Amino acid sequence: MNADIPQPQVYRRSQIPARADQLKSIRELVNRACAAFACTARDTHDIIIAVDESCQNIVRYAYNDNESGIIDIDIQYHDSSIEIRIRDYAKKVDPAILVPTEKEKLSPGGLGILLIQKIMDVVKYLPVPDNTGNILFLSKKINKGIYELYNTD
Repeated sequence: MNADIPQPQVYRRSQIPARADQLKSIRELVNRACAAFACTARDTHDIIIAVDESCQNIVRYAYNDNESGIIDIDIQYHDSSIEIRIRDYAKKVDPAILVPTEKEKLSPGGLGILLIQKIMDVVKYLPVPDNTGNILFLSKKINKGIYELYNTD
């Protein structure tokens, strides 16, 4: 490992049942990670909304409310950004859904994706190594407080 290259700081990797009643624990997980990375209250609020919307979509549409599904969440701080990987093991999603049509933007079902895109700087699907499920990657540059002042390596 090259000591000159900053390494990502991993806050948490969690595996959570893909159920609506688990969304609160996902929001709490993101809140704790944002606090650990000294995100501002505004950034924390926005990131929680983006992750909550993403996970709601997985519960409702990827797993069709099948309660046996799993969501893996990996949250890292890297290069002044908070990076979140949300993995499910459902059927492959067409990445084209990340580009809602004008009609979808105005309907209740299309607002979540638009909201996620407005909040986060990067929203994309990553390749899945074993070709099972989906990995949604979200990234947002964050306004830092004390964390960057005291963690300069």
